[in-house]
Amino acid sequence: MNIVWTPQGWRLGGEGGSEANRFLEFIDLRGLAPSSMKTYAMDLLVIWRWMAATQTHWDTLGHADWCDFIRDHRDGQCPCTLNRRLRLLHRYLRFLYPGRFPYHARQRRTRTWGLPTVREPSRIKPPLTVRQIER
Repeated sequence: MNIVWTPQGWRLGGEGGSEANRFLEFIDLRGLAPSSMKTYAMDLLVIWRWMAATQTHWDTLGHADWCDFIRDHRDGQCPCTLNRRLRLLHRYLRFLYPGRFPYHARQRRTRTWGLPTVREPSRIKPPLTVRQIER
C-alpha cells in the first residue's frame, strides 16, 4: 500500500484501501489544503503498515495496542507527530465503528479523547525584538 495523487486528492493505493479512502474523502469535506490531506494520508498509511506488521485487527484494537503503537514509533518521531497519528487513529476508528469510541465534550479541551499521549515539550516563543515591533 502507498499514497497516490488522484483527481479527488491524496488517497491510499493498493489492496485494502477502500475504507481508508472513504475516510479520507470524509475528512476532505472540511476543505483542507492538499498538503494537510497528504499528511493525513501518510499518517493513515503508517498506521495501516503498523497494523499489518503486528497483525492487529481494527475490530479488536484497544488501549494496549495504542500503547504498543507509541512504543514502536517513539524513537525518531516528534511527540506532536505521534499524538497527531493517535488522534487520527481514534477519528478513523470512530468513522469505522460509530458509537464504539465515544467523543466526550469534556475531553475535547485536552484534545486527547481518552487516548494515551506522548508528552510534548513546551514551546516558548521568543519575544519580539525592537526592530520587529517597529515594523
